[in-house]
Amino acid sequence: MISEVNLENFAIFEDFRWDDLGSINLVIGENDTGKSHLLKLLYTVSRSLQDYQQKQSSEAPRWSDTLARKLQWVFQPPNFDIGRLVRKGTDGLDVSVRVHGEPVHFNFGKDTTKQIRNATATPKPDGQVET
Repeated sequence: MISEVNLENFAIFEDFRWDDLGSINLVIGENDTGKSHLLKLLYTVSRSLQDYQQKQSSEAPRWSDTLARKLQWVFQPPNFDIGRLVRKGTDGLDVSVRVHGEPVHFNFGKDTTKQIRNATATPKPDGQVET
């Protein structure tokens, strides 16, 4: 379960904080205010964690690689360069999400193409922690 979201310079969001999410939440807003981007991001984080956990082995890609590919697939930025998800006029984005009570964090710059170098995730549904 996702309990907290903090976004800086992600797509349309300059500084977005959402604490104390419940098991059911409603996202309401005018057109072009970021509702779809928010939901796509939450899906991307959740699904990349799930995919990573299912494929863990010595040959499995790192979670940051799984996340980068999922961001490319879900958002489909031009040339699949995930740096295009950085808010225009800024140098980089920062995303923090709390999943199952544990922090998930990543950031990258506007020149990032297909690889995220700074990403950490610890939650697993079975309570184990690691990436």
